[in-house]
Amino acid sequence: MPKIKVFGLGPADEKLILPSDKEQILKGINENICVLRTKHHPASSKFIGLGATTFDYIYNLNLDRKETYKKIASVLVELAKQKGEIIYVVPGSPFVGEDSVSYLLNYKHEVDIEIYPAISFLELAWQKIDLDPIADSLSIVDGEQFSKFGISKSGPLLITQTYCSEIMSDIKLIITDCYDIMKIDRIPVTVLYHLGLDDEQIFIADLNDIDQAEIHGSDGESFNKTIRPDHLTSIFIDLPKNLLQLFADLNETSTVLRQKCPWDKKQTFESLTKNVLEECYELIDASVDYQKTGECYNLIEELGDLLYFVMIYSLIGKDLGEFNLNDVIAVLNEKLIRRHPNIFTTPEEINLDNFLNKWESNKLVEKNRTSVFEGIPKDLPALALLEKALKKASAARIDYESLIDGLSLNSVEKVLLDLTIDNEGLESIARNLALKLINRSKEIEA
Repeated sequence: MPKIKVFGLGPADEKLILPSDKEQILKGINENICVLRTKHHPASSKFIGLGATTFDYIYNLNLDRKETYKKIASVLVELAKQKGEIIYVVPGSPFVGEDSVSYLLNYKHEVDIEIYPAISFLELAWQKIDLDPIADSLSIVDGEQFSKFGISKSGPLLITQTYCSEIMSDIKLIITDCYDIMKIDRIPVTVLYHLGLDDEQIFIADLNDIDQAEIHGSDGESFNKTIRPDHLTSIFIDLPKNLLQLFADLNETSTVLRQKCPWDKKQTFESLTKNVLEECYELIDASVDYQKTGECYNLIEELGDLLYFVMIYSLIGKDLGEFNLNDVIAVLNEKLIRRHPNIFTTPEEINLDNFLNKWESNKLVEKNRTSVFEGIPKDLPALALLEKALKKASAARIDYESLIDGLSLNSVEKVLLDLTIDNEGLESIARNLALKLINRSKEIEA
């Protein structure tokens, strides 16, 4: 079979090419069978000067990345069939981020492929950022694919292929969008430039500045470092946990409690009812306090308590083999989209009354109900139940006067109904009145 031998140039200049590999490359040049993927590498100039050719002409075809490397692989196979053997030389290591080699392996049934290990830039990076990639659970992401794979990462993260400001800008925007909600103002980035070369630079920059044409930063002593990103540039970030990791941690903690905590272990849907109601009222109190004081910690804490009940309900569902947290989230997301066709499917301007009417009609079809009044929780507090009934009547376009005429109401009921119709949130009004009475009574009592 025709043969293709693949070697790597290492991460820097000639001194990091393995001696045995260099010998094979020079032999291939002498026999006119050596092809470099590109001339854009510090160690390539000598070999090109000795007669090696490159595939840079394929890059000039302006194909997308996938098609470029597919083309290189197919041309390599044709060359091997013509000449019997080809020495193919790639930047760095053939085993690290080398798409052309990945596509080349698809031709194993047509050509004999031998791949030789080489030093990659990763070995230099571990040293420069002072991390053990295994012990420190370091993640590696291709900068060109950061939007697809990077957002799920946290902790130590090395981002490669950060060779231009456009890629840096994408990385910056994705990370800042992810962490904006967490109020993290500054995320330091370690810039790794030309590792192993004489002009090597390693310094700290601010995430907000990495998409500049020239990146400025500090080496810890002075702000005097500047580089223009190129194909030998990578960045390292120790990312805080994002929302996905935080939620995964919460799920793990909730699962452990469900398995080991005496209180959590014995809970059922029925036993949680009282606790959930209490938490809802505590959340309302915290919300009112926030409106008065602007202090949000209690509100955050109460929202967390309520979220925990979502977690434990989901775990009970999982124990029963009925549903889990994934089902809860998926059904919620699907329902929100389905209930808002005016936003997600046929965008249109719509007023609140029309929206609420459509919401109720959609629910009737969705839940196979014959009445908008089906599904009202009968255990709601009395005033809240009355308000809910009136809102449902309005959504069903039932006239209040005809509704009242058909009821035999005593004088107190009529007053209560009139108050509820004329006031938005009578429950809150009654609550505020009760609190005023309590506070005034305390003053008199004192």
